[in-house]
Amino acid sequence: MRRPDEVFLYSYPKEKILLRVALIFPQRYEIGMASLGFQGVYHLLQSYPFLSVERFFYEGDVRPLSYETGRPLEEFDVMMASLSFEVDVVVLVRMLLHAGIPLLRKERKAPPLVVGGIGCTLVAGYLREIADVVVVTDAELALLYLVEAFVSGEGWEKRLKTKEGIFLAEDIGTHHLSFCSHPVEVPLHTVILTPENEFPMRGLIEVSRSCLYQCAFCLVSHLYGKYQSFSREKIRTIAQHYAGHTTRIGLVAATLTNHPEFEGIIDDLNAMGFELSFSAFRVETLSSSLLDKIIANEKKTLVLAPEAASERMKRVIRKMIPNEIFLKRVEEATKVGIKRLKLYFLVGLPGETEDDLIAMVDLIKRMVEISKSQAKIFGYVPEVIVDVNPLVPKPFTALAGMEMEDVKQLKKKIRFLKQQLHGLGRVFVSGESPRRARLQYDLSWGKLSLHELWKLSEEDSEV
Repeated sequence: MRRPDEVFLYSYPKEKILLRVALIFPQRYEIGMASLGFQGVYHLLQSYPFLSVERFFYEGDVRPLSYETGRPLEEFDVMMASLSFEVDVVVLVRMLLHAGIPLLRKERKAPPLVVGGIGCTLVAGYLREIADVVVVTDAELALLYLVEAFVSGEGWEKRLKTKEGIFLAEDIGTHHLSFCSHPVEVPLHTVILTPENEFPMRGLIEVSRSCLYQCAFCLVSHLYGKYQSFSREKIRTIAQHYAGHTTRIGLVAATLTNHPEFEGIIDDLNAMGFELSFSAFRVETLSSSLLDKIIANEKKTLVLAPEAASERMKRVIRKMIPNEIFLKRVEEATKVGIKRLKLYFLVGLPGETEDDLIAMVDLIKRMVEISKSQAKIFGYVPEVIVDVNPLVPKPFTALAGMEMEDVKQLKKKIRFLKQQLHGLGRVFVSGESPRRARLQYDLSWGKLSLHELWKLSEEDSEV
């Protein structure tokens, strides 16, 4: 049932209902409600006065029931699922099985299953057997066609067959599908505030789409096409909806500092009384004044993503930012009293040796020493969180042709880093497990059979 502590930013007046939509997010409520894509699709669907839309989330090994009324999936006219990552397809399979709905499209009579989201581009080979329709284009465009086709009733397959970015699953010929991106008018943003998600009572606003950089390991610029930023005025207008409901807003983009008006956006929202958080930015584009504003909003937390420390590995991932720039930013942040420094690194890069890991350790140690330099002035030593993640070579990226490193070897490298960083004080190493990263790789490259996927959904509750 819908939780009373949810805050809806918009009202959705309804007329005669012509179509009942089950909107599925195959992860927990807390994760789903933190997804801008999921919230955006919900908002677009609810804006149709003749649609009834109810949400479904993964709640463990139980029969999925709608969040709003407790109805089962089979009572809806169409199921629409959103996949953010490869592993979401495993959870979607699990939800269908627990719902008693046949997994295979050819064995299922109704309701039809539409699957969209960026994850679809990577697991289309599995969806070919499971879904009825696969969407690999922006929801703002796709839903116009989907709603029209399903409301019209029988013959929806024919109506959708020629639409760009929308595939009848039976027509999918390969494991991967390219994403068809188009410019949109309104940035995605949180339309339901809730204290029970990964960003409690924080309104998220999309600042831009795609990315101007092409890091070798990253999907964003390779899939989303041409970079698009949203105007300062549009972001300010959306922020006005949050007034009176929350004082916290998160700005979201692959690289926030690419936005030509980014600093002005911060000034606007701060002037409106909002405290801000930030998804990501390029460290070399940060001015001293901008860095001060970011740290002031982030409760004195600085997040940096060197990814690699040696010059050789920087060339491999096409992220040639000198270590001295990272050190300079840490020094500047330390002088204004940061309390937390979070660092992102990758392991398992092509040709990586122990020397590259030692370079990573040396860079982290230098950052730790700098962060301690102002401890006497501020009365505390900043916490340093080192997030180390295995490289997963993704389709469409520059590293698509390489094999992922063996799980045992990855574990060995992560252990080495932990040992080298042990004893430095308030330094904590975390990150995604090599086993889960390997599952991403196997799913994105179709290395598991549909039967193996089925078994995984039944047996591995950690996915």
